[in-house]
Amino acid sequence: MTGKLAVPATASEELQLRYDIIIPDRQLLDAPADYVGGAAPTASEEQTRPDEIAEIHFDEYIPATDRLDYVIAASSGLLTAALDVLWVGEFSLTGAQAWGREEANSFVMKVARSKGYRGNDLSGAIRKLESLFKIANDQVTSELGGSLQHHLRDFGHHPTAIGLLFSILTQFTGVGFGTDTQGNFKSVPIPSDELIGKNLPEKLFFAVVVWAFHLISDMAGSSQSAGAGTGIPGPLLAFLKEVSTLPVIKDIKTKYKDSDIPFSVWLSKLFNGTYLGIEDKDKIIKFDLRTEMGILHEIGRQAVPVILNECIVKGFYFIRRLCSEIREREIQSIKDLGKLDPENFLPFKNRTIVRMTTVSSGVFMAVETSSAAVRAVIKNKGINAGFAQDFLLNINYSGIGRFVIACAADSKYIAEDFKKAYIAFAEKHQNTGNPEIDGALSIKFLQLSKNQAVILSSLKLQKVLYDIRQEKDAKQIASKHEWMSDWREKAVDGDTGLFIEDEAAIYQSIRAELTDSLDSSWLYRDG
Repeated sequence: MTGKLAVPATASEELQLRYDIIIPDRQLLDAPADYVGGAAPTASEEQTRPDEIAEIHFDEYIPATDRLDYVIAASSGLLTAALDVLWVGEFSLTGAQAWGREEANSFVMKVARSKGYRGNDLSGAIRKLESLFKIANDQVTSELGGSLQHHLRDFGHHPTAIGLLFSILTQFTGVGFGTDTQGNFKSVPIPSDELIGKNLPEKLFFAVVVWAFHLISDMAGSSQSAGAGTGIPGPLLAFLKEVSTLPVIKDIKTKYKDSDIPFSVWLSKLFNGTYLGIEDKDKIIKFDLRTEMGILHEIGRQAVPVILNECIVKGFYFIRRLCSEIREREIQSIKDLGKLDPENFLPFKNRTIVRMTTVSSGVFMAVETSSAAVRAVIKNKGINAGFAQDFLLNINYSGIGRFVIACAADSKYIAEDFKKAYIAFAEKHQNTGNPEIDGALSIKFLQLSKNQAVILSSLKLQKVLYDIRQEKDAKQIASKHEWMSDWREKAVDGDTGLFIEDEAAIYQSIRAELTDSLDSSWLYRDG
């Protein structure tokens, strides 16, 4: 309650005094009925002590973004999240595969035409490239996976740096390298040296140039199943297959239906499509290069509202600060533009723009993730087996990634804010005027004094004694007495003055401590 008290100052004016009435929201411990050593301090007395009213105003310590910046940042995150929900939609593996296949087919046709192919048939284009760019590894197809798994299990068919390395090794050793059915590393001699270079230039030509064009001929399937057949693994799956041969990784098991299978076998099931979409053969998703290309496209589609959010926030910051800079510098003509300081308006590497980005990306992620959860619940009519899958498909992973990056960039400023708040709080509680107290607080301002520790330990003891008095079972009483004795011995540890035995004396000590202490928070600690 707040009011004003009018006190006459002179004949013609009044002195206005402002007063506050603070209603306490907690009560101190009641003294025992037989305690007559004086009235305990009331809660209102405690609450109205000026030094006991804790006030933390972070805006006093933090040069934070002003209110309009926060509103714009949050509004931008909300607007772009709505755009993501209404326009981007859910992440679709089926759509990713379809897009990847179309792009791969188009790319293979372009490369084939650059090599002399004049037709319009994808099968003919693949056949043309296969005839021009043969590699030695195809001679060991049956030993390294057969028609379905050869491109995954033969490292020479991997579009990665390791795949290139093994292609070179094959030219110099005459051996193909890959894995067996259980993911163990395997080497197989090449039966014919027809496609092995005779000298260094030939070996490098076969290992690099021919190898690269051969992978292009395989990425859209074979000429017999052009566009839909087995392609080559993408860089991600190929890398995982390569590292799966390492001793530590090889022993990892993953859940498949009702059994545990080796990690390498799980990768094979991803590649041939038996892991994703097996219930509907028309919708089997083969996790090959084409699907990985489509996934990148889907992520790029998700990134549009994230990028738009970034542009709105930084654009607002730039325009507002530039206008302010022009006013402050009194820019009247183009010649005066040299007076501008770019650091004052460019949206880079300062606390304000970093905090605005954290706010906008945080709001975006919160709204988008909440929407994904709601849509998954509606689709599955509750939280059941299908909820997790639909929830994950509706999440904007680009938005999550941007929020994580924003938090990492903002972390140093957050740490500075907490440090300043900590120092200010410590300084507020250290200025007691008592060198002994100030010295102790400089080490740890929240620690208990000896007297406070004694009081709290004594209260704990009274709680135990009360529990024993309420116990009816003789064995339990004996057991609790034994526990209490053991606890007291360990707690005392040579200090016989740790407990106040008399209950009335405890409350007298509490009153004395509250009178002398500037802080009563120690009395409300959990014990």
